[in-house]
Amino acid sequence: MKNEVFLPPAELPLISVLVPVYNHANFVTTCLNSIRDNGWTRLELVIIDDGSKDNSYSIVSSWLEEHKHSFEKVSLETQTNSGVTKTLNRLIRKSSGDFMVFIASDDYLLENSIQQRYEYLLRHTSKLAVFTDAIGIDDHGTEICSSVIQERFHGRVSNLVDEHNITKELILNWCAPGPVFMARKETYEEVGFYDEQYFIEDRYFYLKLLSKGKLGFINKSTAAYRLHTGSSTGNKAKQIAVGSEVIKIERNLLENFSGLNRLYLLLQIWSNYSQVLIASGYMKPLLFVRCLAAKIVKSVVSK
Repeated sequence: MKNEVFLPPAELPLISVLVPVYNHANFVTTCLNSIRDNGWTRLELVIIDDGSKDNSYSIVSSWLEEHKHSFEKVSLETQTNSGVTKTLNRLIRKSSGDFMVFIASDDYLLENSIQQRYEYLLRHTSKLAVFTDAIGIDDHGTEICSSVIQERFHGRVSNLVDEHNITKELILNWCAPGPVFMARKETYEEVGFYDEQYFIEDRYFYLKLLSKGKLGFINKSTAAYRLHTGSSTGNKAKQIAVGSEVIKIERNLLENFSGLNRLYLLLQIWSNYSQVLIASGYMKPLLFVRCLAAKIVKSVVSK
């Protein structure tokens, strides 16, 4: 059955689409067109160019001159490069919508994806935010997978749609794509903003929401997530930096969880620490046994 919006058009809420732009001159027009054509009648478009070194800002500026009439409100700013976490916080503070959708300037929204997420939050009043699946595209825009969660991140959708297992799944198997998140405005009053000490802002924020039981999931693809060549692994230094950051996030949020979810997070910290040791090449016989044990236990528990 096709979903229906439960309010007449005149009473629909204003939804803010927040776009951090950085060096995506080849992709940003596709992103903006997808927002304009998504089908939601009351949109605020808030864009911040985070010090792009290409002509992304001029492309966005020219596009807005032609298409700004398609939106109820429009804002465009540029800034010295500050990183994604600070940029997201600034976008949130500048927005005025009742709901917020986030999308990077190299990704794009699929048709009616705003409505689908809004309707979920309208039905699930206890949830502050929701995320979905995404299709995967390459640098040329060609679809390379129909489910990023399952085909690229090896996530278990059956766990994500289960109220009792969504937290377990995202703790033990982080599998959330980037451009599929929608939050109520009050989310940032209740949970706080993104913590600017972290560069992996989404993992930190999702875990905070999960610790309060406030995050939901829709088993649909609502956006196209660009999987750039070589972006999945990176070099050893990057792997160590990311792994160390994840451990820091998980340790800082450990006190927010209790029961089995706390045990899962402890296991994940142990597993991530082992992976960092492997990547760094610092392996002694006892540590090898510890890493192997962590891998086995996590494999068993996550099923």
